[in-house]
Amino acid sequence: MASTVTVKGVVTLLTCGHHLPVARTGEILGDLFGVNISDAVILEAASTVAAGVAPVTDAVRQALIQSPVIHVDEPGLRVEGRLYWLHVAATDQLTGYQVHPKRGLDAMAAASILASYEGVAVHDHWKSDFHFIACQHALCNAHHLRELEWVEEAWGQPWAGA
Repeated sequence: MASTVTVKGVVTLLTCGHHLPVARTGEILGDLFGVNISDAVILEAASTVAAGVAPVTDAVRQALIQSPVIHVDEPGLRVEGRLYWLHVAATDQLTGYQVHPKRGLDAMAAASILASYEGVAVHDHWKSDFHFIACQHALCNAHHLRELEWVEEAWGQPWAGA
């Protein structure tokens, strides 16, 4: 049987590293190690890791705020079957994440990056991004290309593909 340290390490890897739901993580641990582990133990292991990496997370957030250019986006993800938003701020070497039930200003303020950012924020033209006026704004060409591809495919407009 695996040691407590090993089980907590695997729990953390599955929930935090591979983003598996808590219930699924418990099932996998039962299958792999023959242990019946409660949701509370799984959540406690993730909280312990979160507290341990908090200084690193804060350092990444501060480094992003000091970066001359960052990319921000907010893809959706499911949390207990509900739509949440993964607020991302990134450079080529750093990435900061904040999961929030909202997509707009409240969530962006909670992420604590754009509110203090004074460089160039590259984004997808989401209206909420423009509320942060200390930074300059640049629009993401990858998003432009996807929109042009959609115009070509949905509306049969060959100019959009060109």
